[in-house]
Amino acid sequence: CLPRNMTDESLYKEENENPQKTTAYRRMERVFKTEFRPRGKNKRLVKIPLNKEQLDQLIRFPCSHDSETISRDEMTASSFESRQHHDIVDVTDQVLQHATQFLQFFSNNESIYANYMNHPSQWKIYALKSIHGGFYFIKNVFEPHHEFYWTQRCLKDYAKAPNKTNMDLHLGPQRESTWNLYHDAITRGDQSHAKKLHKQLTKTTWCTLGYQYEWTSRKYIRTRHAQFPLDASQMCTIIANVAGVHPYTPEAAIVNFYHENMRMGGHKDESEETMEKPIVSVSFGSSAIYLLGGDTRDEIPRPILIESGDVMVLGGEARMWYHGIARVLENSCPEYWKPKHHTGEMEHIATLFYCENRRINMNVRQVYDDDGDISCGKVDG
Repeated sequence: CLPRNMTDESLYKEENENPQKTTAYRRMERVFKTEFRPRGKNKRLVKIPLNKEQLDQLIRFPCSHDSETISRDEMTASSFESRQHHDIVDVTDQVLQHATQFLQFFSNNESIYANYMNHPSQWKIYALKSIHGGFYFIKNVFEPHHEFYWTQRCLKDYAKAPNKTNMDLHLGPQRESTWNLYHDAITRGDQSHAKKLHKQLTKTTWCTLGYQYEWTSRKYIRTRHAQFPLDASQMCTIIANVAGVHPYTPEAAIVNFYHENMRMGGHKDESEETMEKPIVSVSFGSSAIYLLGGDTRDEIPRPILIESGDVMVLGGEARMWYHGIARVLENSCPEYWKPKHHTGEMEHIATLFYCENRRINMNVRQVYDDDGDISCGKVDG
């Protein structure tokens, strides 16, 4: 399933015409539907913030640091800050105790924790009481410089050939990422070309890593793949191992680039042969409302707030459930992502401005039961 623009009212037309056929999943999507109102002399459409009723339905996992990552524009009810959902349970000690052998193995590689992520001993790991194993929501996996690293990797290195992007259909395989071309144009002072590339950048909504997913046939083809990035493989392997999944071989990923008016409809990820292996989902930038449903669309989904740096492990029964993104929250980047905190480097400034009202999600999975034909490449960033 691909991100879609929420300003398109036709997405909801079907429900308005057939209210009795509306599923529980669809009804929850409509609860958090982004609505707009005109503002100013030009009647520019602006988002209507979440109200208290909407906020009270959200599951927000506790943050282990002081940064506030949901905007004041969206958070209209102060009670939302301190309220912990009754379904949340902290399983950090329990999970880390069972992951001792993996922690000892990965502790020997200090570069992983210096460049990619925090050591698992610093994580906060949660589960939901209503889900019987396999689902974990993990906080404090990344420091701000880790988040910047992964954002740069997605924009600069992943969204280009031999990986596929949605822009290939219009422009052909992208030998160089649009982000790098855009940054070069800015550096040269070529404003006209930079403006054109910026428009192209905003239209880039996904890229695929490793085994290239065929959207039409909804399957993977063994002969169509690129090397899976070594750094992303190491990061996701550690996360899966700590979550109790071993062995785990990251073989494919979809990187989604959301702007603030995009959503993703409810869908299942069921094209992989290894459904017993979880999906590892990592998010950066703006916050979003994630809907985790059930085996059918008739089951009421759980609305979960995902913030920058959050990690989800979708395994067990949740691996086969419907899920999607109902809404990206405006002005919800954490304080350290604000452009005013730039280092002075042009690329850092450009990245912060890009992420100010955008979300990047990388969801990784193992595709085949065997090792297949794929191997991890070098870290080329």
